[in-house]
Amino acid sequence: MCGIAGIILFDNKKIQHKTITSIKNSLYHRGPDSSGHWLSEDHSKLLINTRLSILDLSTDGNQPFYFSNKRFVVVFNGEIYNYQELKKKLSEYKFKSNTDTEVLLYMYHKYGAKFLDDLDGIFSIAIYDNKKKQLFCARDRYGVKPFYYIENNNNFYFASEIKTLKMLNIIKNNVNLRAVSSYLTSEYYENTKYTFFKNIQKLKPGYYIKFNQDSFEEKKFTSFNKDFKKIYLPSKVNDRQEMLYCLINEVVKKSMTSDVRCSIATSGGLDSSILQLLVKNNSKYNITGISFGFTEKKYSEEKFVKEIAKISKLKIKYHILNSNFFFNTLEKNIIINEEPFAGLPVMAYQECINKINTHKVILDGSGIDEMHFGYEKYLNKKYNIFNTAQDGTKSALESLLLMKFKKNNKNYDFNPIELFEENYKNHMYYDLFYIKLPRALRFRDKISMANSAELRPSFLDKNLINFFFNLDINDHYYKGSQKYLLKKTFSEIYNSNFFYKNKRQVQTPMREWFKKELFNQIDNLIHKSLLWSYDIYNKKLFQKKAEEFFSGKINNAFFLWQFINLDLWFKNNKF
Repeated sequence: MCGIAGIILFDNKKIQHKTITSIKNSLYHRGPDSSGHWLSEDHSKLLINTRLSILDLSTDGNQPFYFSNKRFVVVFNGEIYNYQELKKKLSEYKFKSNTDTEVLLYMYHKYGAKFLDDLDGIFSIAIYDNKKKQLFCARDRYGVKPFYYIENNNNFYFASEIKTLKMLNIIKNNVNLRAVSSYLTSEYYENTKYTFFKNIQKLKPGYYIKFNQDSFEEKKFTSFNKDFKKIYLPSKVNDRQEMLYCLINEVVKKSMTSDVRCSIATSGGLDSSILQLLVKNNSKYNITGISFGFTEKKYSEEKFVKEIAKISKLKIKYHILNSNFFFNTLEKNIIINEEPFAGLPVMAYQECINKINTHKVILDGSGIDEMHFGYEKYLNKKYNIFNTAQDGTKSALESLLLMKFKKNNKNYDFNPIELFEENYKNHMYYDLFYIKLPRALRFRDKISMANSAELRPSFLDKNLINFFFNLDINDHYYKGSQKYLLKKTFSEIYNSNFFYKNKRQVQTPMREWFKKELFNQIDNLIHKSLLWSYDIYNKKLFQKKAEEFFSGKINNAFFLWQFINLDLWFKNNKF
């Protein structure tokens, strides 16, 4: 719902007012409704918030919030879905607003870092204690809300976006080549801690930081390993279906916590269709769905979107894209996403939100695939979790890179922990917490907030995840049907076979566009690329592989996308 930023200095330097203005301007799109800041008397500590008003639309909800004669100052980005419930634990406090921000502040004052265990929602929080001279920061369990930081010369700088930190010019503008290597050789390129920029890091999902002049403590406050074992699972299928419906309905209802209207991002697939139905059931407003497709009919899901809309009775706005939009919006998308991203679907999603969304909150169906056997690749016990796309194919062409580059910039050390006896559950776990979902959450935050909207993954809930990870294989995959229990539950409730349709892989006309309409521009970009001056690609092998693609000998276009993306990203960041 906001943009946040802060500077904590312990080197006797002072923060200038022009810096405050620049930071606010850099985060304006994340919170155009108001902006506020707190600056300490000695001008060495700063907290900033730019607000997108979603709860308590009055000026009472403007941040920062203060408590105990300004001993505690808080800025917050996100939504706490159970804030009204938590408020009941705080009867001794006098509230001035109906915001979750104020609840957070009092919870921290009463319980300290332990209050994080009680939070149900999506958040990045920063609280400064003027008495202890200590900054406390925390990020939600799954990393829905971003938190980037720099620790430099015993000073601490943080922000919701990388561009804000870069603008401060406190570190050299250097590329993290290990991140580039990971992007080009594996599916694991949204590292939990490191970014594509050297010395700019992320607060890891489910962690908090305590920072003062003498210490830096980073600690995990949540544990999936323990949580998923606590749930009771009924033995009868009918009872599991009932439990699933109650859980998923409650999860969606919570994600609708808002004083403004919501949109639904829908694709016509199972998950977003179920989201439509549950939102419709629980909303007092007329909900609008937004979706996109392409002029090439075989890649358009418009007919499926319309089919579920007949059941949900939702009005759907549909945005059609042709090849012209690719280069018209490419540079804009590279700036918005800040780091290399997954390609055409991200750009299309951004354009859809930009052109047809009219609401501040957008509900999204992310996460079900990763917790309920959404991909056939989970059937393969031997597939490489780091180098296999969602359709089971190899996702990177490592052979195109120079041996020297690969040797000097080894991929991130990541040792998979096998939490489960069942191999498929381990793979789902990796996708949910490390590989597929984290990068999806990153781009969803970027593209929605660039358009002053908050995109919420409605299904990303601790209790629902724990439920799915306790199911047996026959509930996940039965007689060739993925996400079986979910399909069975909703097909019986709505008496429709729509929910049993096979999953359609998310495809785009990128291959056709690259070979035809966009060929000249791409060919020109390859020949004039800045990347040839870096020791990353084997130019001869790359050009050979590109020729094979353009002549129709191979169909993999993703290596070309990666090259285009990196080239313009390097240029935009002036590496």
